[in-house]
Amino acid sequence: MKLAIVAGLIVLLAFFVSFVSADLDVELVNQNPYPAEPGKNVNIEVEIKNTGFDDESNKVVELLVKNPFTLLPGEERIKTFSSIEGGKSVKAAYELFVEDGTPSNNYELELREYRGSDRSFYTTETVKIKVQGKASLILEDVKLNSQELEPGSRAVLEFKVRNIGTGTAK
Repeated sequence: MKLAIVAGLIVLLAFFVSFVSADLDVELVNQNPYPAEPGKNVNIEVEIKNTGFDDESNKVVELLVKNPFTLLPGEERIKTFSSIEGGKSVKAAYELFVEDGTPSNNYELELREYRGSDRSFYTTETVKIKVQGKASLILEDVKLNSQELEPGSRAVLEFKVRNIGTGTAK
């Protein structure tokens, strides 16, 4: 009797694990433009690959948009796939806006994978979006070390600049 209960629990656990943990991988396959620029739109395309042998049905992928990104009007953050065959992949595209003034960096976006309408069990994957701003230099201070500068002579000139842009000055 105990053996039957243990066997039943193992089968139930195996079913639960296969239900929750699908063999899906998410990868960023396209980012246009690359790198993204602050204050502009960026298109991303992710590939959802079924690395298992069995077909996955009723898969839902939800993009969790967070700062410095916003989803453009008309874009859907939730994509539904009726079936993803074993060993095959599907793609989902999103158009985002990068907040103006965003510093240059790699930013993570999370994607959640659900089965059907049940949102209680999911897996989370992340993709990295590269954002590269532009330098914008302003002159703050200029000093000449000499009181007088004769024609043809040289002097040391000191100046301070500040980068008020979102990218690194090179």
